[in-house]
Amino acid sequence: IYVTDTNWPNMVALLKSGIKAVRESAPQTKIIVHIAGYDIAEKYFAKLQSDSLDYDIIGLSYYPWWHGKSLDNLKLWVSRIESRINKPILIAETAYPFSLGWNDFTNNIVGDSTQLINEYPATKLGQAAYISTLSRLSQRRYNSGLCYWAPDWISYKSNTATDASTWENLALFDFLNNATPALDSLGKDYQ
Repeated sequence: IYVTDTNWPNMVALLKSGIKAVRESAPQTKIIVHIAGYDIAEKYFAKLQSDSLDYDIIGLSYYPWWHGKSLDNLKLWVSRIESRINKPILIAETAYPFSLGWNDFTNNIVGDSTQLINEYPATKLGQAAYISTLSRLSQRRYNSGLCYWAPDWISYKSNTATDASTWENLALFDFLNNATPALDSLGKDYQ
């Protein structure tokens, strides 16, 4: 729901009820509020702040093909949001291709070089470099890190399946089901 939606007060009331229940039953739990896209996040979280929503971490989705291919813009927005809202930011969803190839006959989400960031080719090393860069960016102030979306969505039905994985070339396992170097990039300490 966007901040100008007439259902905003209903959403906030629902979030407050859910957060209250979590705080009462598991007070040590960290609560993340997540939105897709950094460009609308500043207004979204500023409005939640003015509505006195009690949560711990800002979650952002970042996919270059949907949210823009400039990591400099992402870095700028993350910095602005952190400064204004004063909460840790977690890149709650991201992914990047290790290939533009196919392992089945199901259309992939990413299959064209125009969807890529120029500095990060659709190769195993390009995928790992993207994850390393994004990890460093997301750990700047609060050491929040990132979560990789669907690392295991490999093609599993057959190489002729038309209803298989649309994410197979974005997984952290290649077409032979071997781990890509990006898997190791997730576990590194960048401080």
